[in-house]
Amino acid sequence: MVTVSVPITHWWGGSHSIKKQKLEVINAENTLSDNSQLLEIAMYKSWFDLSDAYQGERRKRNSVTLKTEHCHSLSRYPITNSTSHPHCKDGMSRN
Repeated sequence: MVTVSVPITHWWGGSHSIKKQKLEVINAENTLSDNSQLLEIAMYKSWFDLSDAYQGERRKRNSVTLKTEHCHSLSRYPITNSTSHPHCKDGMSRN
């Protein structure tokens, strides 16, 4: 009589290895998806931060322009016994 000995661990090892590799692929795909979403969020945040900074600069420039125009208009209509307007630069007083 002849007997054949096949270790059970090797028999099941192939299917476990394949299952493990499939899970690793799924994990890698999930990581890729997560990182893609995080990158998209970071890009949107950067865009909104840049837009906010631009709008802030624009508001500041408009404010400076309005103040300058206001000071010029004040200098056209002098008022006696007054000091220079607090927002006007030197030379643009209400005198």
